[in-house]
Amino acid sequence: MSGATPSSATSGQQTLPKIIKVLHPESERFFRETAPSKKVLAEERKKFLILCSGIRCTTTSENQKMLKCARCEKAWYCSKECQVKHWPDHKKICHKNEDPGIRKLWTNLMTNPSLKTFLQLCLIFDFDLLSTNASPQKPRMANVHIGLEPSDISHVFNIMMGQDPPSNPQEVEGMLQINGIHSDIHGSITPSPNRMEIWRTQREQLTSAGFPNAHIIILEIMKGNDNQVIAVTLPIDHVVLKTAATPEPFEYRSALTGKTTYAPMNAQTCLEYINKDIRADRHNRYKLRAPMAAADFAIIQEACRAAEGDQLSPAGGAFRYKLDHESTYEKLIIVK
Repeated sequence: MSGATPSSATSGQQTLPKIIKVLHPESERFFRETAPSKKVLAEERKKFLILCSGIRCTTTSENQKMLKCARCEKAWYCSKECQVKHWPDHKKICHKNEDPGIRKLWTNLMTNPSLKTFLQLCLIFDFDLLSTNASPQKPRMANVHIGLEPSDISHVFNIMMGQDPPSNPQEVEGMLQINGIHSDIHGSITPSPNRMEIWRTQREQLTSAGFPNAHIIILEIMKGNDNQVIAVTLPIDHVVLKTAATPEPFEYRSALTGKTTYAPMNAQTCLEYINKDIRADRHNRYKLRAPMAAADFAIIQEACRAAEGDQLSPAGGAFRYKLDHESTYEKLIIVK
């Protein structure tokens, strides 16, 4: 939680509040007790498979060494042949990667058992997978907007107050955040042939493993406004589905007042839990922190300074939604 007190101002300069950050004394202990251990996280990362980006290719890194596009560093191929066949489509979005670590950050999130569970819960509630009408044989898609945000929330607050972003953004530590998930709950989007091939392969694998009724969500991971997308499938674990059937509320305790509040478990609160848990990882156990870039601050600035009714970019709109719906930002209080 953060509070702010007016700071002294020199003549002719804008008075900006002074940021005072307040943390609950038990927050560090709670994180240590609930977060997966470093050993568990390392073991899960070793199991993560990379899927070939080639047209209708379902080869993974399980038994094939993958080649990475040297230019954009976001496409992977099982062979030179797959890369050549995919080039007519890939060249439209292939450009020098200004954010080479984003795929690794997303991989680290997806191999974190706790964060992955809450992402599944979010999708279960969004798609109403607890309904008897929810068929596991139906492909479902969701767009996941991610971004880097300063781990020190005072940077966001200062931009809200009209201050310009830092002149050297790369010196500011950022953390991965999920700004929004747009689930195609009405099935209005038809997956591309490549996405459908990935889904069918995953469907066959789960059926062969004895899970014919497992739901599979196709996720399109998007960062910024450069139209580059990472496509992955996320099977919904039957244990997580049972957890969603008997949800327990989230419990929060104020660092200022000590007051305990409860929030029902739903898609929004599960998403907020993911972001808060990443924020609480101050020693980067999850390996979800990376230097900020000017483009990251530009998105935050666009969202913070938009007037009601302004047309925002996809990334700016996603971060604005996060600002408006997460309780973290409600606690940016001006103390008179």
